[in-house]
Amino acid sequence: MSIKPEYYVFIIGFLLVLGVVVSAVSMGDSTSLDEPVPATLADGAASEKIAGMQPSAAVANNNGQQQPLQQGMVPFEVAPMLRYRGQVDRIVVRGAGTEWAQEHAFVTSGAGTFEISLAPLWFLEHMGCPVKVGDSIQGMAFNFNEMNPLDTFVYAKNVKVNGTTCSLRNDEGLALWSNRLVLN
Repeated sequence: MSIKPEYYVFIIGFLLVLGVVVSAVSMGDSTSLDEPVPATLADGAASEKIAGMQPSAAVANNNGQQQPLQQGMVPFEVAPMLRYRGQVDRIVVRGAGTEWAQEHAFVTSGAGTFEISLAPLWFLEHMGCPVKVGDSIQGMAFNFNEMNPLDTFVYAKNVKVNGTTCSLRNDEGLALWSNRLVLN
């Protein structure tokens, strides 16, 4: 009794797939998917993970002691998110005259006046969320400067103005306009 050529192809394919699965499982991983992810709260809103690489070969733990980085995947730092709400007092364009120019709104609320980096004007207009002085705005923002949070601005993840909510950055804080639209 002879075996048909189709069965040889099937057997060889099965053995190749089995070999790939076995090699992937046997490679192992230095981190566990079951480890808890640290989370902090800011203004009642849960923090979200932010993509960021560690700049050195060691990082400080909660006690200030240096620990060597793990090999392979580097854990991302958590960037706190906070809610913002208030009235726009003034608008400034940071980087005016450059391709990356962005509108920053100075917003007054019960907590004082703070600066929010929104997006380029062309993107805000395209999304239907142009922001003007006197508008009431609200949304969620990233605070990437945990070292001195009162001496910097926050980056808006989204903004709600005149009843319209517009997404400005993704969950990692990356600008949604980075794949620039071609507007005629």
